Amino acid sequence: GHTGAAKIAKEEALKLQKVKKQLEEEAEKARRAFDDQVQLMRKRNDKEVQERKQKIEQKVTREQHEIMEKVGKLKKELSHQQNMAKKQALEASKKEDQLRQKLKMTKQEEDLKVERSHQKMQELELSLEKQRQVSNEKVNKAKMKLQKLQEEVLGEEEALGTKKLELQRVLREAKDMESEAKTQEAAESQEENLLEAKLKAASVMEHKGKKALQRQAEHQAAELQKLIVQQKETEQKQVSALEKQIKATQIAAKSPSKFLSA
Repeated sequence: GHTGAAKIAKEEALKLQKVKKQLEEEAEKARRAFDDQVQLMRKRNDKEVQERKQKIEQKVTREQHEIMEKVGKLKKELSHQQNMAKKQALEASKKEDQLRQKLKMTKQEEDLKVERSHQKMQELELSLEKQRQVSNEKVNKAKMKLQKLQEEVLGEEEALGTKKLELQRVLREAKDMESEAKTQEAAESQEENLLEAKLKAASVMEHKGKKALQRQAEHQAAELQKLIVQQKETEQKQVSALEKQIKATQIAAKSPSKFLSA
């Protein structure tokens, strides 16, 4: 019986060993399969990572390129803008210089205008003074002429007075003669008539002479008076015209230039 038990134990031990070996082999197989699986997964993973990495790198490269293009465009634009700004600044500077020049010239022109206005005013004032003098001289001459004429008229009147006295003397003599003649013969009456006719004629002549002289003197005096009035009117017109001109010149001199005010 003892040997039989040992045999069974031995067989069991062998069986166990066999099972153990089989298990170990299975485990090895499983481990290898797992390793393979892990390897495969690693490979797959690496490939995906590689592809993603490539895609990302491509995208980055593309984006960098686009950014560089944009930067290039912006630089160009900036350069263009800077050039434009420089040009505009130059033009503005030029315009400013031109304006300054124009302003300077305009100011000089204004000063000249003012100076000319002053000169013109002085000339006008001188001219006015001269015309006043000339007018005064003319008026004085006319007054003197009138005075002379009045003196002449007075002289004529005196002469007429003398003639009158002479005539009165003749008339007195005639009356004396007449009274003498009355005592004379009638034969002498013819002579008396003749003398009377002569006296009458003389009286008529004297009257006519005086009237003519008076009319002539009055006419000349009226003419001279008219002349003096005309002279004064002309002078007044000239004076007011000149004063208007002076006022206009003063206004022109006072008002500033349109350019300066603008």
